[in-house]
Amino acid sequence: MFQAFDVAAFRWINHGWSNPVFDVVFPFFNGGRFFIPMLLLAGMFLIWKGGRKARAYLICLIVAVSITDGVVCNGLKKTIGRPRPFSTLENVNLLAGKGPSASMPSSHAGNWAAGLAVTFLFYRRSWRFMAPLAATVGVARIYSGVHYPSDVLVGWGLGLAVGWGTVLGAQRIWRTLIARLFSHTDTYWPDLLNPPSSQQSVDGSRPEPDWFRLGLVFILVLLLARLIYLGSGIIELSEDEAYQWMWSKHPALSYFRKPPLIAYTQWLGRSLWGDREFAVRFFGPICAAGVSWLALLWLVREGKAKVGFIVLLVITATPIFAAGATLMTVDSISVLFWTAAMFAGYQAIRRESLSWWVWTGLALALSCLSKQTGLFQLISFVLVFFTWSQARRQLRTAGPWLALGISLLALVPVLVWNQQHGWITLEHLQNRAGLSARWEPTLRYLLRLTGEEFGLLNPIFFAGLILAAIRFLRKGSGSTELERFFFWMGAPLFVGYFAYSLRALVLPNWIAPSVLPLLIWMVLVLSRQPDWRRWIVWGKVGLVLGFVAMVCVHDTRLINRATGLSLPTKSDPHTRVRGWKSLAEIVNSEVQKISTEGKGVFVLADHYGLTSLLTFYIPEARANVPEKRMVFYPWTAHAENQYYFWESYTGRVGHTAIYVQQVRKSKVPSPIPEHLARQFESIEELGVRQVRFKDQVIREVQLFACRGLKPQSKW
Repeated sequence: MFQAFDVAAFRWINHGWSNPVFDVVFPFFNGGRFFIPMLLLAGMFLIWKGGRKARAYLICLIVAVSITDGVVCNGLKKTIGRPRPFSTLENVNLLAGKGPSASMPSSHAGNWAAGLAVTFLFYRRSWRFMAPLAATVGVARIYSGVHYPSDVLVGWGLGLAVGWGTVLGAQRIWRTLIARLFSHTDTYWPDLLNPPSSQQSVDGSRPEPDWFRLGLVFILVLLLARLIYLGSGIIELSEDEAYQWMWSKHPALSYFRKPPLIAYTQWLGRSLWGDREFAVRFFGPICAAGVSWLALLWLVREGKAKVGFIVLLVITATPIFAAGATLMTVDSISVLFWTAAMFAGYQAIRRESLSWWVWTGLALALSCLSKQTGLFQLISFVLVFFTWSQARRQLRTAGPWLALGISLLALVPVLVWNQQHGWITLEHLQNRAGLSARWEPTLRYLLRLTGEEFGLLNPIFFAGLILAAIRFLRKGSGSTELERFFFWMGAPLFVGYFAYSLRALVLPNWIAPSVLPLLIWMVLVLSRQPDWRRWIVWGKVGLVLGFVAMVCVHDTRLINRATGLSLPTKSDPHTRVRGWKSLAEIVNSEVQKISTEGKGVFVLADHYGLTSLLTFYIPEARANVPEKRMVFYPWTAHAENQYYFWESYTGRVGHTAIYVQQVRKSKVPSPIPEHLARQFESIEELGVRQVRFKDQVIREVQLFACRGLKPQSKW
């Protein structure tokens, strides 16, 4: 009976109210291309002009909506599994897209009800426009044919409960935990919902927050949020992450492209959590938290606690750091140990301490074992010694030389491995850097790198670096020792790679270790300028842009939900971390079909990253690494990647291979490579397979059945 009443009410609104005006109005409130951007602009205006109460309100609003949408509504949708009206009813007047999720409850209705509750508790008169908006959005979902009335009613109830509970919980936390952590908070802002108009306390003083404790809480909350995000499974592994996971399965003194520390870090992660995506990425947020803690602690010790907290906000709003805090690559640990070497080296110089020089040497060693870029930091220290008299005096002591010796010891395992393998890493780096080609000066790579860094470093902060450089060079003699130290710890690597882009292609992540010292240097330089207040305004703009970009980078689907637009596959950064499970299922299905022929079957892939991803996402392949591998990179006479040095498939004579070849930009299928075709008795093209994420094709692969592997002597 309830279902019949629900359907009748749905028909009454979906068909009975139908008219040309509502066909335009309700889709607008349904979350179209203009409605959500208008709300985002309103939120930015509140951050800009609304004061502390508005910022507290927006934080509570984001938390409440996130819980309502991501936890409560989506969790119930998966549990209840009620089909959408357009899936079960005929002649539905459908004015919205066919979403893949279930119907009960309505997330849109829940989100707006949560927003209504939070907004009402902060601004009591807001119900006059928030209640009609929430009601209109709920009705729009029914009118557009995507929800039953009961879905909307349940969504409203859940949203109101979550919104109310979020604000009450935040109020309780503010009155207890926050007031205890931060000095004077309870004096000048005792009630979260009703902050005073000024920052003066009862006795008329202007209390300063405990920036160090505030920074620690910020780091901890960010760390937990990132770990929860990684545990949610929103993104899959990238090619390099899976590749380095394979390294961790084959411990060695070094590897084809990189030093060994990333492999041992991955080994530790999977030892803690098993062979899971979370294990592969676990140390990404840990490294980011370590970098933030060192930067904060350093500036607090220099009496610049507020600057330290500003630096935390700046690096969090810098996209290159947001990516490095989630994707676990060599840059994550490289930046951590570069920062640790900076911190220890500065302490060693200021304190003239031998023990700090030992720590500097160890950090430099780990930096070099993370990435070859770590060697550039030795150049930075040379420039520090050259320009800082107190540092030069240290050269007469054993400390700097001991640190140098310890750092150079890190090169021993890398040199030993390369000596055993024909110095293959040096050859690879030479080819990668374009040293084997004749230099023909060009601006193409420089302009490309500038454009990439303009986005990755946040446009406002990129401009701030240029401004700080102008002020620094114009008044360099007035700079402090701390500013000059940070400058020399970042500028040589940063400027060096930009200069080298006049010769060859430079990837944007290569400058990663230089970004933190330069951002700290920028904040220090600009904070002592007479017009500092003017740059605070631009800094706020940069923070807003950066935080919005950070949220979107973590889930690019939010762009579609906010604007109704979808990023093109080529422009979507999440394309590289989506669809690999689906591809593995496609390939594994073909393996199962071919295995019925009674011969052994293995998989070949045309790229080392794809080889690694298929190994990780095909359950049988992942379970048997490294003892009995199932997925291989095609055999080559010369080393092209790390797979050349591991067990090959040459002994599987007579077996069948499924060859996976990615369809490139031309979108035109290609024949199997000739050198690979010669290795088998017969080749059968199995066709092109599309890999989808939701309803979008994100990549295509071409499959071949390669039967009867010949003995290697007949290749």
